[in-house]
Amino acid sequence: MKKLLLILIYLLPAISSLGQHLLKGTVKGEDSIPITGVSITNKTSGVITTSDTTGHYTIPVKTGDTIFFRTLGYLQSAYVMAAGKTTHNHIMVRQSIQLQAVRIAGSNYKRDSIRFHEEYEKSFGFRRPKWYEVYKITAVDIHQLYKALSIKKNNKKSKFKKQLINYEHDEFVNYKYSREIVNKLTNLNGDTLSLFMEQYHPTYDFMKDATDYDLYEFIKKSYNEYLSKNK
Repeated sequence: MKKLLLILIYLLPAISSLGQHLLKGTVKGEDSIPITGVSITNKTSGVITTSDTTGHYTIPVKTGDTIFFRTLGYLQSAYVMAAGKTTHNHIMVRQSIQLQAVRIAGSNYKRDSIRFHEEYEKSFGFRRPKWYEVYKITAVDIHQLYKALSIKKNNKKSKFKKQLINYEHDEFVNYKYSREIVNKLTNLNGDTLSLFMEQYHPTYDFMKDATDYDLYEFIKKSYNEYLSKNK
């Protein structure tokens, strides 16, 4: 009896692993771009792995196991292992977060914008807006900013106002429509990338309301048009 019990204890790990196999796949965002460093956990077995630089992952599973996908900036999601499945390409949904400042390519748009206005404070009689007057940086309202800075209405300063508006608009577009993002979606580099971005440059009116998905779609459509013209 003791021998039988010992044999059963010895075989228990092997028995528990019956039906286990490897699940493989790729983790992507809604824009079809692979996501690196996603934490993938088999809740049933406790096994944890992460997606590689191409979004690919491999994890041991059994039918009925629950697999969780977690990463910063995206909503946590899960997949229940179906019988006979050996691959699962997982789509993650970006989490909506209200940022205090937009930071792209190592730059801080809100900080740089305030610094720009401070440079002209002495010459043009600017005053920095009160904390309760500051608009949300993700929805730039340059007219309210201009009002908060109390610039006198005359021809010279009216001209400066237009220059300031154009500057702010250009900076906002350039921070969102960056070389890094365009390169990632098109694989263009160097002068070719610069030429493409100059020919297909989104307007401020489009960018102020555009989501990341809208911008990616704009770049993809523009790139397809670019390829058709340069065959």
